Amino acid sequence: INMYAWTKYMAEQMFYRYENTLILRFNSMSWFTSGKTPLMTWIKDSLEQQRSITLFTDQFTSPIYVGTLANAIETLFEAQGIYHLGSERKSRWEVGIALAKKLNLDSELIRKGSVENVSLFAPRPKDVSLDCTKAKQEWGLSSTLDIEIERLVYDKPNHVCFTPSL
Repeated sequence: INMYAWTKYMAEQMFYRYENTLILRFNSMSWFTSGKTPLMTWIKDSLEQQRSITLFTDQFTSPIYVGTLANAIETLFEAQGIYHLGSERKSRWEVGIALAKKLNLDSELIRKGSVENVSLFAPRPKDVSLDCTKAKQEWGLSSTLDIEIERLVYDKPNHVCFTPSL
């Protein structure tokens, strides 16, 4: 477990002991984030510039678009407990291919790679996908990668970039 995962776990433990607690776990997908370039933006920009990239076939996620996430939070406003939100389990490579195809970019520029063959700054788990069955059964919340990519692309910014002031 890396420090990031440990701090998330400790925060959950602090809040879970209170009544009426709602803890949401998710892997968000967006065009913007603070501090670094989001994966989706990096993939899009790289392919638009005809640069080949390598994405892992052995690292898994279940991404959810931030707009979908916002709607789910509204739905779950009165819920209590721990819920996982996301789409189905897919490799980083599969996510990249789906995005490239939806944007009509050259998916042949996306090479298959293994997380085992790179040295990452911080250790990362190979599987951060989530079982979202509880959210589906109790609240009717479910999605697929194709739906989430569609929503992400539909909301794609018109190449207007801004830096939020702090």
